[in-house]
Amino acid sequence: MLRKQDKMTLHVKKEFERMQLQLAPIIRKSTIYSFISIPLLSFALFNLFLFLFNGELPIQDFTIAIAIFCLMGAFGLALFKESMHKNKEFIDSSITYIKDRIATSSYVPDQAKERYLHDINEDPRQVFWVFQQFLEQEERIKRLDEIDD
Repeated sequence: MLRKQDKMTLHVKKEFERMQLQLAPIIRKSTIYSFISIPLLSFALFNLFLFLFNGELPIQDFTIAIAIFCLMGAFGLALFKESMHKNKEFIDSSITYIKDRIATSSYVPDQAKERYLHDINEDPRQVFWVFQQFLEQEERIKRLDEIDD
């Protein structure tokens, strides 16, 4: 897990902000789809439940309303599924960004890069923690280079 953001160094914060800016359109779409789909699906299911399981109303009189609520539910479910795909795309894009960032670093030795990439491939759930460790090591090496110069 990531440490609290206030304990991160400025270098680490900037790099995570850079990644967040690049991935913001995906997150925005996913959030919009979720905010639309959940109320739409809930409203449709609630009304379908009322129409179908209320014994007093004849279903034949409300066929059009039932069809509309079914379409609303289907559309809400489709948006929710698309939101889930966008979330997966966000995760995949994050991992790709992090792997590229690690591979192109000119400060960290190749052996350390390979270890970080191996750690990411072994346990993708720890990708942000591994990336934070990488950035902290990169920052230490940069500081040492600046001191030597």
